[in-house]
Amino acid sequence: MRGFILSLFLFICVTSGFAQTQVAKKTSYGRGYLEYVPADYASSSTLYPCIVFLHGAGERGDGSPAALEKVKTNGVPKFIKNGSTMCFTVNGKTECFIVLSPQQTTNKWSWTGDVIPFIKYALSNYRIDPNRVYLTGLSMGGGWDATYDPLNEPNYIAAFAPVSTTGDYNGAKLTAAKKIPVWAFHGDMDTAFTLFQGKVPLNGMNSVGASPAPIWTIVAGGSHSGSTWDKVYSPTHTYYNPNVYEWFLGKTKPAVGLPPVANAGTDKLITLPINTVVLNGSGSDSDGQVVSYSWNQLSGPTTATTSQLNQSALTVSNCAEGTYTFSLTVTDNNNMTAVDNTSIIIENNINQPPTVNAGSDKWLTLPVTTTTLNATASDVDGSIVSYQWIKTWGPAATLTNVNTSSLSIVGSTVGTYTFKVTVTDDKGLKSSDVVNVTIKKALPVANAGADQQIISPVSQTTLIGIGTDADGTIINYAWTQSSGPAAVINNSGLPTIQVSQLTTAGQYVFLLTVTDNDNQKATDYVTINVSQQTTTSQTSMARSSGSQEEEEEVEVEVLQQEISPMVTSLDQNYPNPFSNQTTIPFTLQRSQYVVVKVYDFFGTEIKTLINEELQAGEHSVTFSPSTPNQFFLIKLIADGKLFSVKATQLQ
Repeated sequence: MRGFILSLFLFICVTSGFAQTQVAKKTSYGRGYLEYVPADYASSSTLYPCIVFLHGAGERGDGSPAALEKVKTNGVPKFIKNGSTMCFTVNGKTECFIVLSPQQTTNKWSWTGDVIPFIKYALSNYRIDPNRVYLTGLSMGGGWDATYDPLNEPNYIAAFAPVSTTGDYNGAKLTAAKKIPVWAFHGDMDTAFTLFQGKVPLNGMNSVGASPAPIWTIVAGGSHSGSTWDKVYSPTHTYYNPNVYEWFLGKTKPAVGLPPVANAGTDKLITLPINTVVLNGSGSDSDGQVVSYSWNQLSGPTTATTSQLNQSALTVSNCAEGTYTFSLTVTDNNNMTAVDNTSIIIENNINQPPTVNAGSDKWLTLPVTTTTLNATASDVDGSIVSYQWIKTWGPAATLTNVNTSSLSIVGSTVGTYTFKVTVTDDKGLKSSDVVNVTIKKALPVANAGADQQIISPVSQTTLIGIGTDADGTIINYAWTQSSGPAAVINNSGLPTIQVSQLTTAGQYVFLLTVTDNDNQKATDYVTINVSQQTTTSQTSMARSSGSQEEEEEVEVEVLQQEISPMVTSLDQNYPNPFSNQTTIPFTLQRSQYVVVKVYDFFGTEIKTLINEELQAGEHSVTFSPSTPNQFFLIKLIADGKLFSVKATQLQ
């Protein structure tokens, strides 16, 4: 009897109460991950279903065994740690999962581009049924982009269960085209990703009639935490029947069909003056039908005119001499595509003149008077045999290498010089081009000195300005106050001045203007930051010795410095999320050159909003996207630093 009870106790402990083993591993390319394999993995030759679990931002690390412990905090690894054997029965058959949980590095905020290479590694190193690889993850690890990653061709994912995340509306259309079953979960109390954001990719799938249609489950009372994740990944039927693991076992990798076949037709050879040709393309699909055609010019002269780009037959006219390459893309009813190319070769029996480019205009500043002009020339039906440079306008100049493509010149004085280059081809035809070189006087340089910080009771300081001129002399200095509380400038017409009555805490900005003997001006700013010193009185009582006790107040001065609160910063745009337009506020601690740019979700620059010098203080700029997008990244470059905020557009 005692032996029976002991055996029963051991059975219960092994099957339900003890943590299962998850082993820290690394891929051949250095990514750390947790490995969990069924108990009979080493003793059998079975192909197992596999779950790839992607964690959220909080579990990122360097892939070491210690760092991988964090991956066990949530989701599937948590339940394995708590004792789940990852074995489930569906339709009377019990099967156990291999579970692989990679760790993302700390310098990345998404899994973009990393999931499919990991799945390929897993298929090469484990006995995994290639038709039953399941993907799931939470928050940052939601994994939507893996389903429409260009690397996921034709498709490695049998089913997908994203939790508490969002994805791209248009990208999810490709998920639908690959016929990947989706069961998405989202807590109704989630504020990191709203219900609206969570449903964006499902809306994308539904917009193209996804089959099977994605499943959308709202977790009541669930926030962006274990209150949602523990319910979704529970291996029991407490919350869902079937649970997500049993749902996975009911799915195998969907067949996406065979691609169509494209035929752009045979290459064409025509001779001018004939300059129009028709390309007769075609498409076929063995398991469906071709639904669209699309022609595109890949290379060749830009003079060609095309018509009916969305038809099987393309008319190309206004052709010039050269070789044109066109591609035909056909798409079938499963949204699969095929491409074929064809060429048009245009020959010309008429001699064409050469072309020449004298280069871009140049501007020189004294004392520099020397430069080199580089011409480029070509001849479509021959070769260039000679160059000839001459000066056609401007003051006297010395020319060297006038019979080569590169002309060296030495100007004599301030002014604009015009030079013409003429090239001759091997058949005697000529072409010319001109370029201007402008020599201008040097501008003076103003230096108002380094910014200063003073603390009351000091109320005056000295500003030392410097003016220089490369081709002359400075004849005038002028100091003025640009901004800040009122102050007094003494001897404002001298390089060195005294500034007084700096009695109010704040930022005083002064402008130095220097003028040279050519009446050209230059300016520079200097800032004086004045901090107010305050006094706090503390009273202590001290008694004197002797027959009569006297109370004496001792005043202790505590000096405190008021620090100006204004610092350079980029604040959150408002409204956020926005529909058509949003306002981006930012603050500059000092006057400086500022750049504000906007990037899309994939890091592609969309627009430069500001690229200029601004004064110190509070600023704002508006942004109206020309193309709708789910997310934008706004970046400010100021103070030698990069500031950024994330903006969301309502779809």
